[in-house]
Amino acid sequence: MSAYRFRAFTIQVPAGDSKVLLFNSVSGKKALVSEALLRRLQAEGSAAGSKPERFVLDNFLVRTEDYAADMKRISEESARRAIESTRELSLYIVTTRECNFRCPYCSMEDNILDAGGYMKKGMVRSLAKWMNRRAALYPYERVLVSLYGGEPLYDPVELAALMKELNDGVSLPVVYVAASNGYNMDRETVLRLKELGLKQVQVTLDGPPEVHDKRRLLANSGGGTFRRILDNIKGVCDILPVCVRVNVDSQNAGRLEELFSLLKAEGLAGRVPVDAAPVQPGCSDNEHCGSFALEGKALKALVDAWRIIHGKGFKMAKRVLSAAPCTFYARHAFTIDLGGDIYPCPGMIGYKGQICGRVDEEAAAGKRVPDVWEKCVGCENIFSCAGGCRAVSMAVSGSLDRRNCDKKNTAELIRSFYTLMLQHDDNFSGGSAGSGR
Repeated sequence: MSAYRFRAFTIQVPAGDSKVLLFNSVSGKKALVSEALLRRLQAEGSAAGSKPERFVLDNFLVRTEDYAADMKRISEESARRAIESTRELSLYIVTTRECNFRCPYCSMEDNILDAGGYMKKGMVRSLAKWMNRRAALYPYERVLVSLYGGEPLYDPVELAALMKELNDGVSLPVVYVAASNGYNMDRETVLRLKELGLKQVQVTLDGPPEVHDKRRLLANSGGGTFRRILDNIKGVCDILPVCVRVNVDSQNAGRLEELFSLLKAEGLAGRVPVDAAPVQPGCSDNEHCGSFALEGKALKALVDAWRIIHGKGFKMAKRVLSAAPCTFYARHAFTIDLGGDIYPCPGMIGYKGQICGRVDEEAAAGKRVPDVWEKCVGCENIFSCAGGCRAVSMAVSGSLDRRNCDKKNTAELIRSFYTLMLQHDDNFSGGSAGSGR
């Protein structure tokens, strides 16, 4: 009679009264079981009154002798689904390279311009035609557009005109999300953009005012931005979902409790989810990005930030730090630069060797998708890492072929994330992680 062991994707959360909550981070399934039953299943493979087949079918347990093959099968199947999914055409669109902020850790610093405006109407029409050519080849249900920059809301009137032009020219429904600094996100603007299909905005607050205002600076004056952004969030979160992003690093990790105490006092607890993630290596200011590798004290600081978020009554956005295979690998995900060049992901903008076509060419512009690292197949972290971000590899080493593997710390991060989600969010159902900026 075979004994069983937990699948690598099974998170175990103590639930009190000698019970354990099981959660599978791939399937999204949950089960509340007794500690005694789990011990017997693992030791003997069966127990009086239990049906181990149920736990196997729900992806919590696997026979010990099948563990390695099972890991390889699940990771290969899930990676293939993520890479080949044709449910939607996913696009990051650089709407403008202009930005009213000058943030020290900006990953787009080399691409920010002081002038130049938004994507030209002719290019928007070419983009719409390119999208229609792909829609004729694949059974997409919709187009998901992530408005990117620069600052997408640098000129809300120009952005609205771009969205309307795209909507009028594309044969499929178009849904928009945006990553914005929030400075121009007033209620009138949001209402106008919502009518055009905007579904969510992510806005960054990097600490209490004296911390945030040293990091999220106005380009023309170097002045602070915290109060205006906070007022904008409060003014629109009842009409459009707003996710508050916190870029965590060694310079602000110790001040986040002050931030969330302030946001709670402003009445935002329970009204806005929070996405807290580290500043990535390769940013423009090494004081921010170079001192916060996910190891040791830095990893603890990030998990502590998540605990603060939950402790103050906020919910985290339902994703781990990153999702893999990410848009770099996905066959139906692209980034469109301001001038019409097509890249495999936002992190590749500016690397001319990564251009995979142009929207004003007649071809539907396919994408050469690399295989997921062979060493990652069968790893428990493949869904949040897959060998690390290729853009970070390019920025740090100058090569796409450097695998950023930190298996131990990544696994600990995933366990901590899901444990907090399960302990604090009764409605959390999980499933594959989503992406974000």
